[in-house]
Amino acid sequence: MKLQKFCQILEERIQEEIQDAYPTDWDEDYITRRILVAIKSLNYSQVEYLTTFNNIFIKAFKQKGKIETNYGDIAFVLDITYKDGDSIKGVAFLEAKRRYEGTNEYSAIKLPQLETIYSNAPSARLLLYNYGYMSNLAPTGIDSASSSGSGILPKIPSTNTSALPINTAIHLKSKTDSLEKFSIPFSYQFTYRYLFGMDLEFGDDIVEKVLGNAKNKEDLPKYVIPITIKPGKKGEKELDIQVETNVNREVFAEITDISRFDEE
Repeated sequence: MKLQKFCQILEERIQEEIQDAYPTDWDEDYITRRILVAIKSLNYSQVEYLTTFNNIFIKAFKQKGKIETNYGDIAFVLDITYKDGDSIKGVAFLEAKRRYEGTNEYSAIKLPQLETIYSNAPSARLLLYNYGYMSNLAPTGIDSASSSGSGILPKIPSTNTSALPINTAIHLKSKTDSLEKFSIPFSYQFTYRYLFGMDLEFGDDIVEKVLGNAKNKEDLPKYVIPITIKPGKKGEKELDIQVETNVNREVFAEITDISRFDEE
């Protein structure tokens, strides 16, 4: 599929999860798990961009033990091989916060927590969950009020999930939905930034730590999502390629529930 189509599908599935979660299951942990299920449902996708066909392999894991304190809730571990033979491996960290019902605030945002995450992961993002539509967003160049039919955001256009740099949130010292105007849709952040090796932290030490393979297993993110991207030929089948992830399964349990998307 085209890269933009991949992003559109991801956005649609995330919006569906947000709408299902509110109000009964309006909790960061539940929402995050369901969003990661939506992302995992796109495992074995082949994405076409210009003259390149990238095969994308996604798994998702939840920590069994002590939850994170220093890096954020979510860690995407990107292992990317490019068409010219170059490769890159790094980690994208996010800290998720939800908008509280009946307010305009992401009340659980804590400045000391954000400062700690930033000191360990300067490229980390704050991930916002809003049960209402966010339409006052930073521009991406894809969506506008007059071009929603050809962009990544359906309807208004708007989204329910967006991401902004943690250092921006620290500077603003705000908990209100005014943060949204400094953010971009999470589906865009994932597709056009993370899948191209941007906004990552680098180093074998941090990669192995996040995967649970370091001697010190304290302060691991709650969720770890290894993503492998390899260039391929158009139309390759999923069984043609095998990808192994070096996740410590004594520390992490795999998230496998994608049944609702399999039924589509």
